[in-house]
Parts: sequence; structure tokens; C-alpha cells
Amino acid sequence: MRGLLTMTCVDRTAQAGVTAFMQKLILSCACGFFFAAPWMLSAQEMRVYTVTRAIESSSQNVERQPVLARSLTLFHAGKVYDYISSEQEVVIFEPAHHRFTILNESAAAVTVVSQDEIRRFLGLAEERAQEVAADLLRSPDPQQRQSVELLQFQLRPTFETTYEPMTRRLQMQVPQFAYDAVCAEAPQPLVVDSYLRYADAITELNSVLHPQSFLPAPRMALNQQLRERGILPISVRRRVEYGATLEIAAEHKWEWALTELDRKYIDRWESQISKGLLRPLSFEQMQRAVLTGKLSQR
Repeated sequence: MRGLLTMTCVDRTAQAGVTAFMQKLILSCACGFFFAAPWMLSAQEMRVYTVTRAIESSSQNVERQPVLARSLTLFHAGKVYDYISSEQEVVIFEPAHHRFTILNESAAAVTVVSQDEIRRFLGLAEERAQEVAADLLRSPDPQQRQSVELLQFQLRPTFETTYEPMTRRLQMQVPQFAYDAVCAEAPQPLVVDSYLRYADAITELNSVLHPQSFLPAPRMALNQQLRERGILPISVRRRVEYGATLEIAAEHKWEWALTELDRKYIDRWESQISKGLLRPLSFEQMQRAVLTGKLSQR
């Protein structure tokens, strides 16, 4: 299975050196890490509008930093719809069936993949990452050793964690990797559980589908801390030290009802699927299209 496209990001690391690979990895827009919605409250609908920015100057207000992505996450009738309008791309998650449907409207293409398949691919990718890390540890280049440390951390992250109950600020950090989240209480406890189950699932999907994404374990560690405290993220900053400080920030606007336009979006996506208007692709074909730039990258 070494030819699987899930391995491509690691194979490129071995061939071209970890430095360029990790810089791409760090700067990638992993905004899917922060989207979620509660499907267990079947009578309740929610929307989350997220703006993700690159933090280029700590002296500037976050709102003045360059935007990497805007995303709208809707959940309705037991499904979660994660939409990037600029790319005409939506991921539909069906937790009851443990599967994703990935639509790309600009390419008129659709892919269906199960969570079990995603986890199988992810396991293979992590095995390959461990092999690459072992090879690079033998390198005399200190920068490559630093890259290996970051890669190994992604495989088995261990954070120092602090939480301020009064401000609901959660901080998780080690010297090379940190999260800083400002949170809020959820209207119902089930919302937190539903949100975090989806956040875990989309993190795994992104790690397999997009070669520039981080491995899922660091984000899932953050999700677990949110779960234990029963809180939702309002803003999340992720900082990585790799020669320079590289940081992104995601701001979330939560609303507890869908708009008329939201419903029109959902009707359009479901109609395209039910009427067979989209070209079916296997997950491997979708991976290949993403890698070659023929489809958008989340």
C-alpha cells in the first residue's frame, strides 16, 4: 500500500527534506479543525461561521490580519454541512452512518468515504511518518532533527495545560507547539459532545485528504480538554515554532438557528446528490485530484 496517496506528504518529506514540507504543513489552512455541530439534538439546528487568519504581526488587531479562509458549518436533520463558498466545496458528515460525502461543485464531483476507511488510511500514514522520523534522526543536520521532533510530537503529543475558569481560557503548550482557546459554555451539554465528535472526525479526514495538514492527534488533544470541561471554542490560536513563529487564529460565530439562505444551500446540495448531477469519484481519485491541484484544498 505504499503507493497510496495518503503517503505522498511523507514521501515528499523523505525526498525533499523536512524543512519545506513542515513549512507548508504549518501554513496550511486547517480550518476544518475548528468546525462542528450537534447532530444528537435532532430538533435543534445550528450554524457556525468561522474566519481563519494568518497572524503575521502580534502588534496588530486580529481583524486586520490576512484571511486564510471563511467557512460556514450547518447542522440539520442529523447531518453536518461544512461549506467553503470560495471553493464551492462542501463536506457532509453523517454520524449515524459514520461517513463523509465530499462535494466539489466547481468540478461537479462527489466522493463518499467511511470513517473506518479514513482511519485505515491514517494508520498507514502514521506508520510511514514513524519510518521517516527514524531515518531523519540519523541525520547530522540540526534543522532536520528539529523537524523530526515536531513530527514525533504530532504522533504522540503531550501538552502542559492550564485553564482559567473565570475567563474560560484554555492554554496547551510545549516549546514548539501551542493552542490558546477562549471558550464559552454551551446551551446544552449534548451540544459539546456532538461538536467535539465532529471536530475529531473532520480532523482525521483533513489529515488524510490534504497532505499539508497536521496529523490529527494534537487537535484531538485540544478537543478532549474541551470535552472534559464542557465548553465550546469561541476563538482558537495555534502557534508553531519552527525556525520562526508561525501562527493562525480561528474566530467562530455561533448561532442556534439556520437562515433561509442556509436552507437553500442544503436543498441545493442534497438535490445535486439525489439527482445524480455529480460525477462520482473514489476517495483515491479525490486525493489525487487534490494533490495535483485539480480540486480545491480545504
